[in-house]
Amino acid sequence: MKLEEKYLKFCAEQGRRIIDLYAKSASEPKEKQKSHHDLEWIVREDCQKQIYLRELQVVWNACHVRAFVIKKGSHYEIYLGSEMPESILRWYKCKELFQIVLDSPAFPEFRTTDLVDHIGKMVLRAQPESSDLGIGPTAIGETLAELAAVEFLIPHADRVKLRHSHSAGNTDYKKIAEDYGLFQSLVEWTMTDEFMATMAPYFGI
Repeated sequence: MKLEEKYLKFCAEQGRRIIDLYAKSASEPKEKQKSHHDLEWIVREDCQKQIYLRELQVVWNACHVRAFVIKKGSHYEIYLGSEMPESILRWYKCKELFQIVLDSPAFPEFRTTDLVDHIGKMVLRAQPESSDLGIGPTAIGETLAELAAVEFLIPHADRVKLRHSHSAGNTDYKKIAEDYGLFQSLVEWTMTDEFMATMAPYFGI
């Protein structure tokens, strides 16, 4: 999915702002494995709204959509598939927390009241560097939350160093995933040439 520069700039600005807050306030900010618990209270304090976690009555790997967030009046509710391993939970919970961070009056088009339509678009959606499928602004908002979550969980600067420290074709993605508390397919995606090129102008500063 191709993303407009205004969206990417907004994502980078808000993402860096929260990452800076985490660096100043988290219990162990320098640990590679970021704390989704600390991020939760940091985002809660930042948005000045309650955030409630809800568990879907479906095992996570049987869900078409494994996580989503709903704004209800003065609070947010994050829904997560049940029985998530820690590496899966870390990713999906952080992604939804960044959805809250990016919930701004400046971009009301990211919001939707049609959850069924949004879920359908997310199932069809391609990766950020893929061709534009024209599937709407709510899917763009979801994608931006993923980009911000990636930068929080495995920063661009770290990925640049990791790529340089491994010889071509011999990157130990499994070890990297274990070090950062993530799952291997996510790490592989974030270290592709296409993804790195997408992120560099905004998070490579």
